[in-house]
Amino acid sequence: MVGSFGYADLLLPPLLLMTLKNRKIHFDYVFFSLIGLAIISCTSSLHAALFANLENISLGYVFRSIYFVGLYLLVLNSAVSTEDILKAITLGLIFSLFFGFYIWSTSPRYFGFTSMPMLHVLDSPSGLKVNRNETGLFSSLLFTVSFFALTYKKFFTPRMMSLVLLISCLAAALSFSKGAWLLSLAGFLFVSVFRFNKRQLIFVSLVPLILLAATATGGFAFFDAVIERFTNSGETNSYRVTYVFDSLLIGIDNFLLGIGPGNYREYTINNGFSVTIDPHNAFTQSFAELGFFGVVIVIGMYIASIIKSFRKIRISETYVIIFALIMLLFMDGLQSGLSLSIKLTYILFALSSRAIYASQKD
Repeated sequence: MVGSFGYADLLLPPLLLMTLKNRKIHFDYVFFSLIGLAIISCTSSLHAALFANLENISLGYVFRSIYFVGLYLLVLNSAVSTEDILKAITLGLIFSLFFGFYIWSTSPRYFGFTSMPMLHVLDSPSGLKVNRNETGLFSSLLFTVSFFALTYKKFFTPRMMSLVLLISCLAAALSFSKGAWLLSLAGFLFVSVFRFNKRQLIFVSLVPLILLAATATGGFAFFDAVIERFTNSGETNSYRVTYVFDSLLIGIDNFLLGIGPGNYREYTINNGFSVTIDPHNAFTQSFAELGFFGVVIVIGMYIASIIKSFRKIRISETYVIIFALIMLLFMDGLQSGLSLSIKLTYILFALSSRAIYASQKD
């Protein structure tokens, strides 16, 4: 899926590996937590294959969990500065976003019966897909990064980051994902709280309200589409609540080992639950697929990374964006399963754990 940061960072692990030469390797409790999560993934997959009568067991999820362990260790110990890694993340998100726009252009799709473009394409002639939830998530992350870079004068030139800010804001809007709209607003507020004093913060906080009011009174089709998105989503919200409760029941029934990563859809089909590929909640999905200890590890890693990045803000302002992005991914985990399946989350975990000197350029 485009927007998942999957195409743009393929060379990042080998590039980081090259910087480990003659360096002492450090380990921390998050690293060992990830090892524990990988062991749980392997054990739960084996248990599902032997005892749960699930036929489509995929070892890809086990290998992915092992990959995340290695990626975390590489970022934690790499000689590349934190700021340069954040630049690479920014460029990767920009690449994915523009690639998503290109794929949409090959098979344009519009929201409902309106003339508003929607970045959600499942039938492109290229064979590639643009999922609006993924596009919305990463557009909101890029919006937050570009707003941080613009206000703190970081990463790239103000002109470039202003352009990226506008494009990422447009992409988040055209994803027609309510979660993306909320995350963009939250990212804007996270950065603003740390950057501006109280008087400035009040003024800056009025900007989204002014833009919304201008859109509502200006006769724009987008505002009508937004109203339709909110007023016609009652059935979708009902399904999401059902999915969450189902995943909790599945987790309780498989308390220790879970049903194995990637087996959620087949399990719901075989056992009479509402059929979906995931329950649209990273934490209840972890409980269902990895059991009690798996979800405890996941939540523990998030809490630890949030606390560490928050504490380091007073030492280096670079940690403002690390803290903000981890918070956004945690919030997204409450309404989708994307955050735990992408490399970006584990890169940010590692950046929050690095020694302060690593955030500075050599």
